[in-house]
Amino acid sequence: MISVLIATRNRGPQLQSQLRSLEALETPDGGWELLVIDNGSSDGTALLLQSLAAEGRLPLRALSEPRRGKSRALNLAVPATRGELLAFTDDDAVVRPQWLRAIERAAAHHPEAIGFGGRAPAMGGPTPVGHGIVNYDHGDRDFEIKPFDTPPPGVNYAFRRLAFERYGLFREDLGPGSAVQRAEDTEFVRRLWQGGERLRYVADAVVQHPIHRERLSRSFSLRWRFWVGRSNARMAGRPHAAPAVLGVPRYLYGSLIRGMAHVILSIIGLRWDRDFARAQRLAYDLGLAFEFWSLPRDFDPRALVPGWLAARELNAPINQPDVVAPALEPDRS
Repeated sequence: MISVLIATRNRGPQLQSQLRSLEALETPDGGWELLVIDNGSSDGTALLLQSLAAEGRLPLRALSEPRRGKSRALNLAVPATRGELLAFTDDDAVVRPQWLRAIERAAAHHPEAIGFGGRAPAMGGPTPVGHGIVNYDHGDRDFEIKPFDTPPPGVNYAFRRLAFERYGLFREDLGPGSAVQRAEDTEFVRRLWQGGERLRYVADAVVQHPIHRERLSRSFSLRWRFWVGRSNARMAGRPHAAPAVLGVPRYLYGSLIRGMAHVILSIIGLRWDRDFARAQRLAYDLGLAFEFWSLPRDFDPRALVPGWLAARELNAPINQPDVVAPALEPDRS
């Protein structure tokens, strides 16, 4: 069986449209179940879920997690699932009918893999870099995703139950509803790679993600890059091998000074359009510096993993590298 998990908050119309589309899913051989977690909505989502569950068209179970945070919602649902494969998507995504069958086939053909990431192309329109837009599409052939390459996004990935038993649940200080707004999906995949696990790209498991208009603005892009910097710093904690001042690695000070100088010169020289990428990089560095400075001296990212102690008892060590992996800076939601 495959368990599908969706966290939602105040997106009733989008959620209803998505759940109607799920009725067209091709049923996997082992069957499937759907768990939708209402994360403290105030727009009638609870009544919507109650109504749809009563219709009986979907194998739907509605759960409620009033504490805000996508990770909290998913962490409530994971122990309640019955499937050996757990698939995740978002409440505004469009799922192709063959999605679950493709994941089921990949899991059967590749028992060595603990996780699977499908295609998540953006739904029309431009896909500018740095705006937090999901556009994860690596073509129509399956392959093993190289460790610390661009990880699959939370809108379209799946894991064997074993992944959560070995490595714990999602970190609740990351992701939508947290201070840094992102990276609960990236951090979980990163944890698996640090444990030596293997993930595969599944081309036929397709979930499309809409481009939200507000994400096309430059102001959102700069905020997004700031959040990326904060979340990357928080994922691994301070790099202990790097000399630091006030908790901030010394190399960042030079990068910040150069970035500010470039941005000021771009504004003076009316080259803002051409040099906007430098402003994005500066926002990212500011996020890194802010989070490194904010972290407690004894910050231990492992202590923030729900189920970490249980995972450690199962002899699944998670190594913590001394660097923030630059490959894990995806420009997506």
